[in-house]
Amino acid sequence: ARLPTSVLCMPTVLAASPRPALATALRGGGGDHASEHALSQEASALFNNLRTPAALVASALLASAFALRPDVADVPSLTALKRLYLLTAVASLCAELLAVVGATAAIQKLATRPPTAVYGGDSHSVTALLHAPAYEIYWVSCSVHFLLGTFGLAAMIGVRAWVSLRSTDRLLGQAIALTVTSSLLLMNSLFSDEAGGFCRPTSR
Repeated sequence: ARLPTSVLCMPTVLAASPRPALATALRGGGGDHASEHALSQEASALFNNLRTPAALVASALLASAFALRPDVADVPSLTALKRLYLLTAVASLCAELLAVVGATAAIQKLATRPPTAVYGGDSHSVTALLHAPAYEIYWVSCSVHFLLGTFGLAAMIGVRAWVSLRSTDRLLGQAIALTVTSSLLLMNSLFSDEAGGFCRPTSR
C-alpha cells in the first residue's frame, strides 16, 4: 500500500531540543560567568564615579595652582599664606592624580581578573569584592585622595578670597572663609554618610 503524500512530506524529528542549560553552556554564557561579569561592571562603575570627578578637580587645581605667588614686598604673614596656598595646591593635585591612576588600575584589573579569582568566595556582592585584599587598597586610597584633593581645592578658594579682600573688604573675606569651612564640613558629612561612605560602598 502506498503512504499518503502528507505523510511523506512530514518532517522527521531527528532529536529532541537540547536542554536550556546545555545550550547556555555551549554558548559560553553560564550563569556564574554572567554574575561575575555583572559584579565587575558594578565595581568598575563605582571606581569610575571617583575617577571622573577626580579628573575634573585636578584640572581645576592645575588652572589655579600658581594664582598666588610670593612677592618680596609681601609681609611675612602674607608670604607664609601664599606659600601654604602653593603647597596645598600641589598636594591636592597629586592626590587627585593618585585617585585617577588608582581607579584606572582597578578598572583594568576588574576587566582582566574574574572576581572569584580575587576573593574566592561564593558571595555575589560588590561590597565583598571592594573589601577583598586585592581591591580594598584601591578603593580606600582612591576615595581618600579624591576627598583630600577636593578639600584642598575648597581651602584654596578660601585662602585666595582672603588674600584678595584682606585690605578692601575684610568682612566679605571672613564670610567667604566661613562659607568654605561649612562646605568642607558638609562634604565630609555627605561622603562619610552611613549609606555609603568610602569605607562602606553601597551593596547591590
